[in-house]
Amino acid sequence: MKAFLKKYGVWETMINAANPSKKKSKDENQKEAKKNNAIALKFLLDGLPSSIRDSLGEFTSARELWLKMEGDYQGKVQGK
Repeated sequence: MKAFLKKYGVWETMINAANPSKKKSKDENQKEAKKNNAIALKFLLDGLPSSIRDSLGEFTSARELWLKMEGDYQGKVQGK
């Protein structure tokens, strides 16, 4: 999933929620951050089975969802 998010240029949303560009205005940075969050959140949710997705639907921040899933599933995936 990390590679997929990097490919589409939204991985920064996961590791640095607020990374403003100095070349853009504050409004442009906010618009871009909101767009990237929406894209990343959609990718994350679309990659989950519906049984898990339904329990995580309350998240509006891709970063928060990523951290939640990382905490819940990191040990389970490595344990297999």
